[in-house]
Amino acid sequence: MNPEHLRDTARAAYDRQLAKRNLKTLMTSRLTVAHRDGVFNINTDLFVLLGLTDDKEMVILDAYDVPVLINRTELITLAKQRYQEIMNEWLLEYTTQSQVRNAQQL
Repeated sequence: MNPEHLRDTARAAYDRQLAKRNLKTLMTSRLTVAHRDGVFNINTDLFVLLGLTDDKEMVILDAYDVPVLINRTELITLAKQRYQEIMNEWLLEYTTQSQVRNAQQL
């Protein structure tokens, strides 16, 4: 192997990792939902918190650390829908990126 080939291989590997990180950043930034004047980041913490109780309403902090009175069932339904939508898009984009054999095609 010549040095140019090694350099190109290293650059291609780096570009794939960069594309993967950029995709993660893009998709996680879209994992938000608005409910009752609050904006909530959808993550496992939110799902656990909403699943801890059977109360219809509860007060939780939104993404901006503002307490919001939420309807638990409505918020969990919105969060599940948005989460699945984003995860499906993420899988599609990731699959497309992983099939690319050349980093310049990304």
